[in-house]
Amino acid sequence: MTEAVSGNRSFAVDYSSSRERNSNPIEQIERFRTERKENVAETVGRQADFSTSRAEALSRQAEQLEERAQRRLESKGLGRNLDITV
Repeated sequence: MTEAVSGNRSFAVDYSSSRERNSNPIEQIERFRTERKENVAETVGRQADFSTSRAEALSRQAEQLEERAQRRLESKGLGRNLDITV
């Protein structure tokens, strides 16, 4: 570990860990790919949850509109249900 001085502050810098990270680029690439796959999977999962919620909300809205239309038809009076021709 090397000590560095910056202004009035001093801090320790560990160069060994940076060397370890750079020592095996294949492992680094694999780690990056794994993290990227996990991030993509998480994003896709969130999008699927959102789509499911949206579909459920639209389904409820459609049911409400159908019920409202049915009530309107029923409230038009008996003229639609009875034959009152003379």
